[in-house]
Amino acid sequence: MPIITVILPVYNCARYLQQAIDSILNQTLHQIVLIVVDDGSTDRSAELVKRTAEKDQRVRLVQNDKNMGICYSLNLAVQLSESELIARMDADDISHPRRLSRQLEYMERRSDVAVCGTWARVIDENGKKLAQLKTPRSEVLKSYSWKPLTLIHP
Repeated sequence: MPIITVILPVYNCARYLQQAIDSILNQTLHQIVLIVVDDGSTDRSAELVKRTAEKDQRVRLVQNDKNMGICYSLNLAVQLSESELIARMDADDISHPRRLSRQLEYMERRSDVAVCGTWARVIDENGKKLAQLKTPRSEVLKSYSWKPLTLIHP
């Protein structure tokens, strides 16, 4: 039984997808499942995921017959998850190798926490750092309860 299911919606993301998948499969936490929902891509996205799934049994590909949108694809992945914890990933994200283990450690220490995000580096297509995005700490989130809040998940 995986500790964490990582859900990854994909729509025509072949350019960055393999790097995103590899960053999840190379996590220090190995008890994971990666559910990739291909949302009717017309590029090589599904092919890349299939090839990776043949090599690593933690990868599961689900394909929508047509483009249903990100909300539909995310909800489908959540329904298919067998883990108590779900991590979110986008096809153009690159996760730090200890991302999942650090988030799991934090969640295990803090039973009062239901959502855990991260800071993020914005990079260009060559990996050059452009900016650092910092989300509020959990203690501060209560004051945002009436405002929209972006939670970074990479």
